[in-house]
Amino acid sequence: MIKTFTVILFSAILNYSTRAQENESPFSAEMSAIGDFTTIFTGGIKPGKAFYLGYLSMQATFDTEKAKWWNGGLLTAHVINTHGALPSENYAGDMQVYSNIEAGNHTSLFELFYSQKLGKIEL
Repeated sequence: MIKTFTVILFSAILNYSTRAQENESPFSAEMSAIGDFTTIFTGGIKPGKAFYLGYLSMQATFDTEKAKWWNGGLLTAHVINTHGALPSENYAGDMQVYSNIEAGNHTSLFELFYSQKLGKIEL
């Protein structure tokens, strides 16, 4: 049985948000970034390797009411990006995912939706 000892050396979470104020732009955006620096000290496939994992989340919203089109409409797009090393596959050799943000180098459209308020109901 292989024993693997890992340590998270540094983890950072950054958030940025621009919210449209009353009577301003109908566009708003949010962004958050998570970065992990980790290493495997003993065990695994390749011990002694330090690596970085990253997760970036970006969301943009368009408010139809602030654009003076019609009341109660919101169009939202949410894009995510994962990047960095693949420690489970290439270094640790474990059966589970090494980190919850480990997913390879990918950018994808996570959500795209439109919501409409009709009185007290939201569709």
